[in-house]
Amino acid sequence: MPIKDIMSTKLITVSPDETLGRMKTIIDKLDIHHILVVINDELVGIISDRDILRNISPFKDTGSEAPRDNSILMTKASQVMTKNPTTIHQDGSIREAGKIILEKNIGLLPTVDSEGKLVGVISWKDVLRFAIKY
Repeated sequence: MPIKDIMSTKLITVSPDETLGRMKTIIDKLDIHHILVVINDELVGIISDRDILRNISPFKDTGSEAPRDNSILMTKASQVMTKNPTTIHQDGSIREAGKIILEKNIGLLPTVDSEGKLVGVISWKDVLRFAIKY
């Protein structure tokens, strides 16, 4: 079965200039784990919730908060994203997607069409749901 049959086409994207603070708000509000970074609909990076949390000060919103803890929230997506993330063609197999996810130790695999345009994503949970169902 091709990836396009189970991939999600609801994409959460930001520009490389988006701030860490805004991305944290997006992830918290939408309860998601990844944000895609795009320029003119072209995928240039990906940011996980772990990337965001790794860059935010543990003192933020505590009694020990310092001015620099807030300034970190202005860090740009381009500074913390994984550049040129691995992608897979939407007609690729779910098995192939699972293999890439395991080999690269990633949680989300962006999918592209024959022109290389971002069209969806497939997560490790999507692959596991498929494996259990079939």
